[in-house]
Amino acid sequence: MHRISTVYLRYIQRFFTLKLPIVRYFKLAIGFTKALAKEMVAHGIGINCVAPGVIDTPLLDQMPAATVDYVRSKVPIGRFGTPAEVAAVVHFLASDGASFVTGQCYDVSGNRATY
Repeated sequence: MHRISTVYLRYIQRFFTLKLPIVRYFKLAIGFTKALAKEMVAHGIGINCVAPGVIDTPLLDQMPAATVDYVRSKVPIGRFGTPAEVAAVVHFLASDGASFVTGQCYDVSGNRATY
């Protein structure tokens, strides 16, 4: 089965120009992923979504330290994710180990998502 696992929340948010709370976009991503997966499974294509939370990248260096600390305090695990952790989920979804996985939205946010 071919697998597509690159639907990210930001792309969904840009695609739909509605002014909705961020949680609505996540729900939209889940519904979109499930609907697309149902359509494509007959063609041997699996569709999944990866929805990362705040990831520790150089972009955080551009934010005020107080803001970064506040956002970090809201992550139940107590830290931001790493690019390697997001990549590990994508790697799994692209592997043969995920050949029976489709229509899922993977929350890589340290339990921060509030959907």
